[in-house]
Amino acid sequence: MVSILYNVSLLCREIIQTICFALFYTDPRLVTALGPYGRTSLHIAVLVEEHSIAQLLANEFPEVLKRGDHVSRVIGLYFNGQ
Repeated sequence: MVSILYNVSLLCREIIQTICFALFYTDPRLVTALGPYGRTSLHIAVLVEEHSIAQLLANEFPEVLKRGDHVSRVIGLYFNGQ
């Protein structure tokens, strides 16, 4: 039962990733847009330790690396735990 739930959770994660990236490619401004807490999608991916998403965002949309959060912290500061 646990392995079934795990597989379902992985499938849901893949579906969400696919939908998000479809939106990002449709309107790239969404990648650098700030969410309700003043963070970009890359900031959030790093915070929740979604390394594959963070890497893909950084590679496909390098402009997001320069975008600060609501207090101008760039993504490098998030990796350093600040």
